[in-house]
Amino acid sequence: MSQTKAELIQTKKQGAVSLGDADSSHSIKLKAPATVAADRTWTLPALDPTANQVLGADASTPTNLEWKNSVLASTATTKGDVLAATGSAVVTRLGVGANDTVLTADSSEATGLKWASAGGGAFTKIYRKTTTTSTAMNSGNDPVQVGGASMEITFTPPASTTSYLAHYSGQIHSGTDDGQWAPQFRISDDDFSSHTSINFVHNTYGFEDTEKQRRQENWWREFKPGSTSEWKIRIYAEVHSSEGVDITFAGWGGVNALTLYELVDSAKSGDWG
Repeated sequence: MSQTKAELIQTKKQGAVSLGDADSSHSIKLKAPATVAADRTWTLPALDPTANQVLGADASTPTNLEWKNSVLASTATTKGDVLAATGSAVVTRLGVGANDTVLTADSSEATGLKWASAGGGAFTKIYRKTTTTSTAMNSGNDPVQVGGASMEITFTPPASTTSYLAHYSGQIHSGTDDGQWAPQFRISDDDFSSHTSINFVHNTYGFEDTEKQRRQENWWREFKPGSTSEWKIRIYAEVHSSEGVDITFAGWGGVNALTLYELVDSAKSGDWG
């Protein structure tokens, strides 16, 4: 029986179709899998591919094959790179961000993404100073700097409108049960030859025994320096009492800590309370 042209390339029993090279010294062979549940017909694309395209199934008719854009592994060049779309079916590399940054949506960026500082709160901690050095005071003292130079913070606001939250915590030991103290937060841009004193919001936790007071102090204040000069921040305290009294900050093994937070979301000003 004669064969039609369509039958000339038909093979039986998983026979391969051989496509020879120019001098027929080598060939590429195509063959069916060992078992096929039903006849399959795949239609090749009518157009030539462009660079880096691969053969894939058409979305509406999967038996029609078409050339599709591929994402090459070489698109990523550095550990942590992210592949992001700049438009429909267009993918590019977004380089890895700096340590501790997070991926954030931003429609003004080409990829719609950018690396940014982590958010999630009104303030972010920028400085923290601690000391276990005791600071002794009595009712005859002028205001005394708590913690001395080891508790001093120097900072430069990025803008004159930047707001901060200063927080002090420490353990207080009073020599009598009549000890009273008042905290002051001072900032200066001229080594404290002139300074701004701002009263803290004063929140005291602790206990009192029959002979003396021992307390855990927490003082905080939101403030705005108002310029981009270099500023310094210190904690001062003074004694108010009707009798002679000695007060020691962190005098019984506690730790003084001064922490400065920068406001990162102006809409949340005051949310620290």
